[in-house]
Amino acid sequence: MKRSKWIVGVFVTLGLLSVLSLTNLKFSFDFEQFFPTGDKELDFYKAFRKEFEADDNFLLVAIGRKEGVFDSSFLAKVQDFTLKARDLPSVTESQSLTKLEYPIKTPFAITTIPVIHLDDPSQYEADKKRILQDERFRYAFIDDEAKTLVVFLKTTDAVLLPEATKLVNDLDAMLKPYNFEEAHYLGRAYFQKEIVEMEKFEVALSTLVAGILVTFVMGWIFKRFWGAVIALSSILLALLIFLGILSVTGREMTALSALYPVLMLILGTFDVIHIMSKYIDEVRKGHGTEEAVRITIKEMSLATFLTYSTTAIGFLTLLSCNIVPIQDFGINATIGVTVAYVVAMVFTPAFLSFFTLDQIVKIGVETDRWNSLFEKLHIFTRMNPKGIIVATMAVLGLCFWGISMITTNYRIEGQLPKGGRVTGDFLYFEKAFAGFRPFEFAILPKGDRKAQDFEVVNEMDKIEQHLHTIPSVRAINSITTVYKSIHEMNNGNNPAAYVMPTKEEFETYGYIISKLPKTTANVLVSKDKRKARIATRISDLGADSVKAVGYSIDRWIKANIDTNIMDVHRTGTGLLLDKNSEYVRDQTVYGMLLSVLIISILMAFILKDWRMTIIFLVPNLFPLIICGAFMGFWGIELEAGISIVFSVIFGIAVDDTIHTLSKFKVFREKGFSVDDSLRETIMEVGKPMFQTAIILFFGFLVMLFSATPTSVHIGLLMSFTLASALLSDLFMLPVLVRLLIKDKNTTPIIG
Repeated sequence: MKRSKWIVGVFVTLGLLSVLSLTNLKFSFDFEQFFPTGDKELDFYKAFRKEFEADDNFLLVAIGRKEGVFDSSFLAKVQDFTLKARDLPSVTESQSLTKLEYPIKTPFAITTIPVIHLDDPSQYEADKKRILQDERFRYAFIDDEAKTLVVFLKTTDAVLLPEATKLVNDLDAMLKPYNFEEAHYLGRAYFQKEIVEMEKFEVALSTLVAGILVTFVMGWIFKRFWGAVIALSSILLALLIFLGILSVTGREMTALSALYPVLMLILGTFDVIHIMSKYIDEVRKGHGTEEAVRITIKEMSLATFLTYSTTAIGFLTLLSCNIVPIQDFGINATIGVTVAYVVAMVFTPAFLSFFTLDQIVKIGVETDRWNSLFEKLHIFTRMNPKGIIVATMAVLGLCFWGISMITTNYRIEGQLPKGGRVTGDFLYFEKAFAGFRPFEFAILPKGDRKAQDFEVVNEMDKIEQHLHTIPSVRAINSITTVYKSIHEMNNGNNPAAYVMPTKEEFETYGYIISKLPKTTANVLVSKDKRKARIATRISDLGADSVKAVGYSIDRWIKANIDTNIMDVHRTGTGLLLDKNSEYVRDQTVYGMLLSVLIISILMAFILKDWRMTIIFLVPNLFPLIICGAFMGFWGIELEAGISIVFSVIFGIAVDDTIHTLSKFKVFREKGFSVDDSLRETIMEVGKPMFQTAIILFFGFLVMLFSATPTSVHIGLLMSFTLASALLSDLFMLPVLVRLLIKDKNTTPIIG
């Protein structure tokens, strides 16, 4: 008893220290986290970006007026906001149509006229007509209905979360006095701030809802106040210590963090229920408290360690993925399952010793009902092996049909919170402007050519003219825009002159180009003039659809652009995010196979019988196939967040199988027949299996409360797939045991 007091005291102290450290938990979000590390496209992009600048260092502010933007009062407010926005933190430049001017060449000098004559409303209609016909402005600074203007804020590269939060908060405060009818944001800093706030809310919500669920389930299972308190204390203590470790070690919470509380509460519940059930059984057999604890630890240590190990292996195989948030999830989840295992094996038995059996659980008629159910189940599997096999094969056939329907055509919208402000703004820009996905082309002149040679720029213009024929590609910008603008200026600012000049005219514009601000040149052409870029954005069509558009453009370039003059290479953050889907597909299969292989080798070493290894493996492959089928039938795209499901499912699903086979092996070693061993096994482990399955099913359904589609999909997949794992253990496993394990002097059950 003295030792138990010390153990409980140490763990309670750790829990309290963890609570104090929770304020230091770090949260982060960045689309670049999902770039596949070690990829040649990523290396190319990083080198390309060094010579230019990032393609996502902007924050767009769309300001709308339902009756149209060409109103003197509205335009004056937009102009005032544009000028003041330059003073916002992390903003290096601000621009809008109210500031822009057309250059005009006169016999005496180059002068300018405003794009919008702010002080002369009589010219608004002419200004509007010209602006909407100008490819430099439409979809970049104004929508095609002239009801929204965009203020472009250029931000410093790689804005960090604190700076992003301050920028967006200051922007909100600056906009408020203007009383615009509507304002929408789009940009890296905005995504960071909003999604991190969503992550914090999701973690808090999932913890609360999962905690309520576990409390209800524990009350139902034990029907005694102290029994529920013991279980809940163990589970919540494990969660607190886990979060405390993340806080103290500085590990960041990312977009997948909402899973941690659910995983910790569920995995903690799994071991706690098995240990408490075993302890209760031993006390009911007449053993004293200390003896019951000793027997529980002795007989449960191997099975519990194996369930911990296999679950941890499932998480650790995620390290094979070269996407950082997935790797971090694998590490953090392994830390979590380790904490849950230690708490369950050390704290729970110590805490149990303080209470009598009647304080822990209510024993009554319900136990007889469980026994009756398992007796019937045992007889059913013995009498209907062929029917179970036929039904399994039919389900597998249906599953493979569903698996064939899986796609990787995920969209950015699917990663954003449903009904969230950031999602509404994202969709607004998708509909009215050029969207968010950068779609870049690196221009690499060959030989001694420079990026501003006529033949190079002329080939670039051909590409741009082709891009204009693709509805999903908008806001196209490159050095050709500069030359065409100068040509327009030289021709009296005639819109019809906004075309590529002849070679002779082109050569005369070199002096004017050299006088442009360095920042402009750096955006479009590298300092050594050996590289150029065509910067565009593409609608959020989905990864596979964007890839198809990209391949179509590649084919057109190969057929229509002189590759002796230059090479063209698609690049940018959009390409890398889309390439992510390829890695997810390939590495999901690789990670799943690695998890299956490692766990199978471990179980083969422990079980020391190839037949038992097959019996272990087959029922646990079934849930993986079921998961793939659900994805196909429900139309869930295979993307980075979803990819973790397979390894996690296998790592968790094997737990019940391990408990079942471990107990079966114990009864066989005691001299029981195969059938009697199966009967005694299901009688002892059946109830905890059902109880943990209920917790797993409803526990992961907690994620339906999440605002992000990815979390909702993970919850659905985990719930229904792990439910199928229970059915597999209850029906398929006994059939396999009887098929492969024989008593001496018996004949096969299945002919």
